[in-house]
Amino acid sequence: MPVKCLSVSRFSNLPEIMDTSELQSLEGSRILEKVVSGPRGLCSKCRTSLVNAINDERREIWAAIPSFFGFSGWNTLEIVLDKLIS
Repeated sequence: MPVKCLSVSRFSNLPEIMDTSELQSLEGSRILEKVVSGPRGLCSKCRTSLVNAINDERREIWAAIPSFFGFSGWNTLEIVLDKLIS
């Protein structure tokens, strides 16, 4: 991100976005709407870059969630849940 954007933009309200159970609100563009402030915000290049970085991390975290509970992936978890339900 160019230094220019960092010098005019600030990240605030970070605790607010972490205190949610609504996972859709953690999408990259929605996060930036809530936490970036400043006279001009971010340039379009930096905004796109940050949105992509946030969404890439979200995908990685989402893919890792089954491993937190000892499963190798979402498919394995679905199989176990299907067996429990039927």
